[in-house]
Amino acid sequence: SFTVRVRDKAGLQGAAEFSLVVASPSSLTCVTRQVGPLTFGEHVEIPVHAAGGRRTDSGTYVWSSVDTTWLAKEIGEVTEFHREPPPGLQITDDGVILGKPTAFGSFLWTVNVKDASGGPGVDCPIRLDVPRDRGLTVVTRRLPTAVAGRPYRATLEAIGGDGTLKWSEFGGSSVLERQLQLEFDTAGNLVGTPPLSVLEGEDAREFAVTVRVKDQHNRIGVGVVSLTLKAPETKGGEAAKEEGGCQATGGAPLSWIASLLALGWLARRRP
Repeated sequence: SFTVRVRDKAGLQGAAEFSLVVASPSSLTCVTRQVGPLTFGEHVEIPVHAAGGRRTDSGTYVWSSVDTTWLAKEIGEVTEFHREPPPGLQITDDGVILGKPTAFGSFLWTVNVKDASGGPGVDCPIRLDVPRDRGLTVVTRRLPTAVAGRPYRATLEAIGGDGTLKWSEFGGSSVLERQLQLEFDTAGNLVGTPPLSVLEGEDAREFAVTVRVKDQHNRIGVGVVSLTLKAPETKGGEAAKEEGGCQATGGAPLSWIASLLALGWLARRRP
């Protein structure tokens, strides 16, 4: 119950009392929509709620996990879809989220709730946030120079993170894979053989690549690294060109050869 009062500018006023009845919905409905923010590695025990439908004999509903979408909320993140609950968490049959978060990030966890009617239940998306501690940073800024047509191998460095670090190129440019034909192996090394054609006739080209590193707990670091690609040198010390045409390298200068040929011709013409 509550009382409503009204007053006009002349000072006249009135009051009335009202009652509001909040009834449960007739059909099963999700109530809990968001949980958190949660702390990485800290135990949680959080009940989730639904309303309506027919409760079980114990007065509850039956809950289960469906899937989880890892949301791309910050720079360096990509949206991922998983069939499992958020890492380190589970939901009990009677609707309690238990566990310790073991991954950083924002998650949209879809859980299913059923009532006593025996129907398929209702899917409930619940948002969970586990804020990052900024514990992973890309250190490498410049990679060793690569030579076109020759095998290349380089190691990038990062500070922080736990377990094995996973490296990848970030963004849609695909400079490494499509242009330079380089990729990260399972050990995190950048390997491959850059083609001569990517130089487009130049002696050398500079490439800027945005890289992303991720640890086992979903910490993420993003950085821009530079890579110089140069043409291989020929025996004469000049860079090789992927062009047609003829080149004379090494040996005696052409002017000396022409002079000697001329002297030989004159000698043959003496009486």
